[in-house]
Amino acid sequence: MKKVLASLILLVILARTSTVFAADAGSWPTGAIDWTPARSTGQGSRIALIDTGISGTAIDPVHLDEGYNYLEQSRDTSDRVGHGTALAGILLGLPAKNQPGIAPDAILVPLVYYSHDAGGKVLDGGSDLLAQAIRDAVKVYQCQIILIGAGTIGDSEVLQLAVEYAEKQGVVVVAAVGNENEDHPEVEFFPAAYETVLGVAALREDDGIATFSQRNQSVKLSAPGTDLRVATVRGRTVRAFGTSYAAAYVAGGVALLRAEYPSLAPDQVRSALLATARDIGTQGYDPDSGYGVLQINKARAMAREIDQTNHATATGRLRWMVILATVILVAGVGSWVLFARRKAQGKLQQP
Repeated sequence: MKKVLASLILLVILARTSTVFAADAGSWPTGAIDWTPARSTGQGSRIALIDTGISGTAIDPVHLDEGYNYLEQSRDTSDRVGHGTALAGILLGLPAKNQPGIAPDAILVPLVYYSHDAGGKVLDGGSDLLAQAIRDAVKVYQCQIILIGAGTIGDSEVLQLAVEYAEKQGVVVVAAVGNENEDHPEVEFFPAAYETVLGVAALREDDGIATFSQRNQSVKLSAPGTDLRVATVRGRTVRAFGTSYAAAYVAGGVALLRAEYPSLAPDQVRSALLATARDIGTQGYDPDSGYGVLQINKARAMAREIDQTNHATATGRLRWMVILATVILVAGVGSWVLFARRKAQGKLQQP
């Protein structure tokens, strides 16, 4: 199994404090991603959070569905690390801290493939269990979005096939691109590096890309990933940074689009997000920021246009199917009538 780089997934804490970000239009991080709380809530979306689990103390269990712990082969998806809980808080919000979530009415399914044992030893499922979790997220847990806050170093056929399976089943996969740029700039993390996965880089408040964020072809989009308030397993908040958190913002945006416009296929969801991204740095695509910074409201507007086109196309296709069926029916009836007449004439001519 390919080993997960531990530093990618570990929660990085800068300072403990109870201060939270305001949700006004100009604040960080909400102002950076063109997002207005409560305009859309993601109701109906199911997000598989393949990570370290989720704390039911920090996150309201009403928004959590039963998941699975692949390391222990059990239903215990409690979070012993804190990373999965932090991502869940970005998605669902922390009402007790007056911190809004990107998709507060979505349902999260915790799938654990990385954790610590009672002694603090790292438990790493690697690419095989990650691939299994992806497949189960689709087939068993019926999720429309998969969020992966970590990745493996090097490609894996079993992981690639799992991602391809998710795409074919209409599921959007979002993943962190990695936090090792300063020490290992040559490294690509999977599944973020796969073409159909939305690999996300970490944006700074000054509109630059964080120095730790990987810079390569795996980057498709950028979102806030520094100086963020995230949830702890006990329901408090800490300041943190990482591409995992940036990926959570994108997964929340995907949840909003899928909830409002379920007709969109995965490639159409990606198109809506990438085409409306706010370009930074080098004009057009670049390996630092991808196509730019996530812009949720603009993406929603484009998704609406795509949805209307989908419905118009479906209506037109249905109309032609009705016309074709009518033609076939008329032709069939005509042939039967002609046959019946000829048969009747044949009987009359018999001596």
